[in-house]
Amino acid sequence: IKPGAVVYNRERKNKFIVKPVKDLPYSENNKIKEYEYGIKNIKKEIVYKTKIKQFEESAVDLGVELERDGKYYFFVRAYDLNNNYSEKEMLFGVDKIQPFVDINIAAGQKFEIKEIVDVEVKAVDNETGVTKMRVECINTRLLKAAWLPYSQSLRYQLPEKEGLYDLWCEVKDVAGNSSDYAKYSFYLYRDKNIKIKSSSKEMESKEKIMRVNQE
Repeated sequence: IKPGAVVYNRERKNKFIVKPVKDLPYSENNKIKEYEYGIKNIKKEIVYKTKIKQFEESAVDLGVELERDGKYYFFVRAYDLNNNYSEKEMLFGVDKIQPFVDINIAAGQKFEIKEIVDVEVKAVDNETGVTKMRVECINTRLLKAAWLPYSQSLRYQLPEKEGLYDLWCEVKDVAGNSSDYAKYSFYLYRDKNIKIKSSSKEMESKEKIMRVNQE
């Protein structure tokens, strides 16, 4: 369906459509007696092949299962009565392995409420590469969060209530495989320091910080 694209993953498979042809010039010996289709690796070595008889339908859908990820060629050969054949091939890709992701907030594990932090996102996908990510503090919201272009860093505003939290992250590769969820645990606190600012510029250097031990 998409020559050269890596669209075969754990949920979605590539489809190959084969249409019948006739040799020219048309004669009795040039009739197509059978077809052969299969898979070649990136070195053009045949790793799988099988034959199908001549068919009258306008097209036939074919599926092939492959165990290893990578780049492959799908080929079709049409044989006439004298065993001459014509061959067509197309490049496609297989990526069924999900990417890996890990997240971290480099500043530590304790922050003020509504603080904006730098989130580090480290994702790996050996075949097609990571393309999307989403980040959310509550895992139930992660499924509704918008997908963002993958980046190794993200500015994120933390919630406005005190307590323990988990920051969740999920990524997708080009083929559409989703990663397992990664999480980073942290604590949010409310700053109990009252900052008294002077309206006079001359007093800015003499501002005082008063500590409140109890509300």
